[in-house]
Amino acid sequence: SIPKSFYHLEKLEYIYLHDNKLTGTLSENIGNFRKLKDLYLSRNLLTGTLPKNLSPNPSVLNDSRQFRHILLSYNKFNGTLPMALDLRRLRWLDLSFNEFTGTIPANMLDTCDLLALIYLDHNRLTGTIPEG
Repeated sequence: SIPKSFYHLEKLEYIYLHDNKLTGTLSENIGNFRKLKDLYLSRNLLTGTLPKNLSPNPSVLNDSRQFRHILLSYNKFNGTLPMALDLRRLRWLDLSFNEFTGTIPANMLDTCDLLALIYLDHNRLTGTIPEG
């Protein structure tokens, strides 16, 4: 798993740890990375829900982040999708090939005006695709 000492590197802008065999959960300490632009953790063995502290509101990923790319595909993340992704700079979101359940929230992407790519396939999502 990702060691706790790693989360003290608060000025990191890019994390590329995809295609490894990392285990464990994505720590609540991910919120320490205030300048993070790219988070590539695809193709690992990570489990659990998305950390709640990415935002002051547990159902919203924080807009103070600089995220451009969030790639968490091919893991074992579970739980429901965030109610909203208030990430104004986000261009790519890949949550495919996980174990997310529930519906796609209607307002999940309301403020993601720059979003060019979204993958939610190969999860356990139900319901309809929201208009928007």
